[in-house]
Amino acid sequence: MKRLILLISFLLTTLFVVQSCVDSQQWLKSIISSRLELLCVENYGEFYWSRTYKENSIKISKIELLDFPSTYKVEGVHTYYGLLGGAYEDAPFQAVVTFLDLRGKRVHFEFYKYSGPDLLHSKSYWEKGEKTMTFYEY
Repeated sequence: MKRLILLISFLLTTLFVVQSCVDSQQWLKSIISSRLELLCVENYGEFYWSRTYKENSIKISKIELLDFPSTYKVEGVHTYYGLLGGAYEDAPFQAVVTFLDLRGKRVHFEFYKYSGPDLLHSKSYWEKGEKTMTFYEY
């Protein structure tokens, strides 16, 4: 009987730990996604001349911890508009996101946008935008 109780206790504890990890991953993905969204809304045209970010198009496919506890590599896709208004849907991006405080209010971004060949470039290439931002939430 004691073994059964210990086994049930162990299983419940394991489930709690696993659920906590899943919840924290969802929280992390949500925070990073919302921070990247604001970065792009406010700075995309400054980073990438003549291009406009399509709001709410960030889709994260992977988050990898680079430096515990605050630096993450993020991969995904987004949509932007070119100089003549053409949409570039599901354009790949990569970002290095570094939280500069424990609450996620100050964040440093390196945002890399993949671009296909165009009039000025014969081959595909990555463009970089970099900024540190402070987020005020009410």
